[in-house]
Amino acid sequence: MSIEEIKVHDFQLSMIWVETIFDFIEENPPNLPWSFLGRDYEYEENFEALKQNEESLCLKLPGYKGDKQLKLQLPWKHLAGQHFWAYYLFGKKGSININGKRAWEALVPFRGNVPIEVYSPECLGQKGYLKLESFFYPHGIALVITARCRNQLSLQGTVDTAFGLRKGKLLR
Repeated sequence: MSIEEIKVHDFQLSMIWVETIFDFIEENPPNLPWSFLGRDYEYEENFEALKQNEESLCLKLPGYKGDKQLKLQLPWKHLAGQHFWAYYLFGKKGSININGKRAWEALVPFRGNVPIEVYSPECLGQKGYLKLESFFYPHGIALVITARCRNQLSLQGTVDTAFGLRKGKLLR
């Protein structure tokens, strides 16, 4: 089989941006809705509340007009079949049952929505998608943009699509 004959039917690309914000763990953190991340007792309290409740922790975003809110939840909620957190915390597959103190010590983030609309570019195919996720750690935040392409592409087309997504040329 030649390289021109190779067809890729499904690929996923995740791009991760991380910002370290030590202000959260300073003695006098800024007055932000998520400042609780930098205090072990507040982090643990919010973690335990989320563990007991199916509802998200809703935080009003400063500077946003309207009713846009940041909705935080535990990072493994609604992820059937995903075992990352079990391996991260325990080194093996299984259920996740930890308390807020252990989560704080292991630097477990809260998963948040990203309150903006995104549109999947046509190049991803009819069943492809673009997904934004945010993670809030005691020492910073992370944004993950995941593109899932379900289009039949040549190997070169796959590479071009991945680089186009990475450089923002295929996004609107």
